[in-house]
Amino acid sequence: MSEARPSLAAHLEVTAAAERRRAARLLLRHPFITPEKPDADGFALVRRHAEALISFFATQLGCRLFVEPDLARLHKTSPFGFGSVRPLSTRSGQPFDARRYSLLCLVLATLERIQSQISLSQLATGVQLLTASDDGLTAFDPDRYSERRAFVHAVQAVADLGALALCDGDEEGFARGGGDALYDVHPRLIAQLLAASARPSTADDPGSLVPDPYPDTDEGRARRARHSLMRRLVEEPVVYLEDLTERELAYLRVQRHTMIRNLEEWFGFEVEVRAEGLACIDPGDRVTDLRFPSHGTVAHAALLLSEHLTERVRAHPGDGLVTRAEVARIIERLAAEHRKHWRADVTQDGGPERLADEATEYLSAFSLVRTNGLGITARPALGRFRAIPARDGREEADGS
Repeated sequence: MSEARPSLAAHLEVTAAAERRRAARLLLRHPFITPEKPDADGFALVRRHAEALISFFATQLGCRLFVEPDLARLHKTSPFGFGSVRPLSTRSGQPFDARRYSLLCLVLATLERIQSQISLSQLATGVQLLTASDDGLTAFDPDRYSERRAFVHAVQAVADLGALALCDGDEEGFARGGGDALYDVHPRLIAQLLAASARPSTADDPGSLVPDPYPDTDEGRARRARHSLMRRLVEEPVVYLEDLTERELAYLRVQRHTMIRNLEEWFGFEVEVRAEGLACIDPGDRVTDLRFPSHGTVAHAALLLSEHLTERVRAHPGDGLVTRAEVARIIERLAAEHRKHWRADVTQDGGPERLADEATEYLSAFSLVRTNGLGITARPALGRFRAIPARDGREEADGS
């Protein structure tokens, strides 16, 4: 019996580590979770390992994790400050614009005073009253279709996070001007939606909501470097050494192995270390919110464009800039070749230019290109997606 105890203890620790890893990965992908969504079993694991998760996220990433019986909220902070995070999107995948963000804030302000249920029309009236009472706000006009549509998108974003639950009615009918909807309100969840380092009422500008306070000591500076590096590694596709500060580089040189071990143990990442930088590979593809290569016109155009960019780098070492006009011409040629498979508007007036901008933005989101007013330049990681000869003579993308 005595020989079995170490084996049992080791098995239990392996099981616990796997549970913590699944919970940590879930929190990265969904920083706001409830028992109902997006993963009931995962939420149970977050609660079971709450103490260890709270300590890890605070120590290694400088992120506050709030765990209660009815929710778990990871207050993530961007490593690059205000304006660098990915936008909210509508259910159809369109990114939020400024109007939808402002309506989202007004929806949350209205919901602060609601404890149980509210209809969509009542919520719209509340938002309308808020804008009418403040000269600094753009008036909300629910009689206009575009305003109702943007308002519904804002409400749906809150509902998708679990803070509202549609219990009756038709949101789309309201947007079209002929329906209404009823929601259950979860006040405690709404109170945890905003992740900021300071109370909004005390901030002078949006940028002051983001920075984290660190003491001006050796320990404080080391903590800032660790948090910034770990946030970059878990949030960004590639971390280039040339983009790091001297202090971050110094910290990375000393603590690289410890950081890699934490990334592997807590998130299951495979960490690639190259001369140009580091990248966390997600083998299970469960933490990633963006994928490349992927399906669709923009993703396919971006993949084909990447080959042209890497060819430019090989042909002109040190001068791989491709102007916006050149990118548009490349996309125009590709659109003619793939018009049967791509969306219809790419061959219409202005279509190639729009697709060129979308493909460039897509590649930029993966840190595969650098953009400026003149054009775009391939970054080292783009070489992973070069076309290579296959055994049958065709070319295939090297997306390893």
